[in-house]
Amino acid sequence: MKKGHLSFSLLFWLNKSRSKNEQPVIYLRIRIGDKRTELSTYQHVSPGQWNQAGQCVKGTSEQAQATNRQLAILKGNLHRHYSLLIASGKTFTLEDVKNAYLGKVEHTRTLAEAFDFHNRRFADKVKSGKTSGRTLKRLEITKD
Repeated sequence: MKKGHLSFSLLFWLNKSRSKNEQPVIYLRIRIGDKRTELSTYQHVSPGQWNQAGQCVKGTSEQAQATNRQLAILKGNLHRHYSLLIASGKTFTLEDVKNAYLGKVEHTRTLAEAFDFHNRRFADKVKSGKTSGRTLKRLEITKD
């Protein structure tokens, strides 16, 4: 996303095409600027109990309060991830916000991959005669 002011909004809605026991799933629509994406909250509610204007479950039952708490926590976490991405000062996309919330991170290197990288570079030094081939053999043994 470009730096500057971009609108960020969250909207809970019932996805009636995805229902369990005639209870639709509550979905969350994330919108930044003119881009949007959707996530399932994995919460089910009957359409009669859903307050679309308030984007919450009606009633004071324990189930309604628990669902509303889950929705509030989800909303807070998304706001937190969005704020952290803005505070980082880097450009980001809507998918970056979604991935940050879902816990998906960029591929990190494993120790074996780090050894392979180091040993390839070390092999180049061996070919040029700057280091010993015997040391490379020991490094390969260490990796194995």
